Amino acid sequence: AALIAAETTALTTALISGVNASMNADGDIFKQLKTVGTTAFRDTTSKQSLQNIAISALVAGLAAGAVQASGGTTSLEKGSDNAVYKPDPSKMATDTEYRTFVNAKYPNYNGVIDPSANNIGMANTTTDIAKIGTPVPPYSTNPFTGSFWKGFIKESGFVSNGANKVEGMNSMSLMHDPLSNSSAILGTTPIIQMTIPPAIAVQYCATFPAACGVAVSGSMNNNFGTSK
Repeated sequence: AALIAAETTALTTALISGVNASMNADGDIFKQLKTVGTTAFRDTTSKQSLQNIAISALVAGLAAGAVQASGGTTSLEKGSDNAVYKPDPSKMATDTEYRTFVNAKYPNYNGVIDPSANNIGMANTTTDIAKIGTPVPPYSTNPFTGSFWKGFIKESGFVSNGANKVEGMNSMSLMHDPLSNSSAILGTTPIIQMTIPPAIAVQYCATFPAACGVAVSGSMNNNFGTSK
């Protein structure tokens, strides 16, 4: 899809370039049409144009591959209003009984317990085995309460619920959480926060590959190789 979109946009840009070039021709309609066709063909098949088309398709393809490899999705569905408790990382690393229970109940656990829940933000972790996978009580929406600030950047907190209104953001978290969960470095502050913007870019590039291809090609320095 990205390749087709990039090719289409390149051709459109080249046609416009050809029409502009034809304005310099005399009033002979046949000469003008010849100028449009010749210029459009030359610009669309230029080396730089073909490179830009290939690069834009490659970027979109890599984004889709990254999302798939991390276990994420390209769904635009929002998560539910509630989050669920997740295992405590420190407990997972030091308590064999705790880790065994989690692995037995959630053998494919990768940082996400319930994909349909709100997974945007810092995880609500618990050392209580019985709480894992159960809903987190809603945080207060009143900024004059401790509950509001306790959950401010946590899943289903103020920031999380706001971001959850944007389609595709919860799917981004389903890709980002496994990455941060699989690495001690990526899972630390502030690295985990710093990796969110690129994760958003990758997620939407994978979700809208055609638009991603056009954006990448359009951002290149010579506009599909047609700018002189």
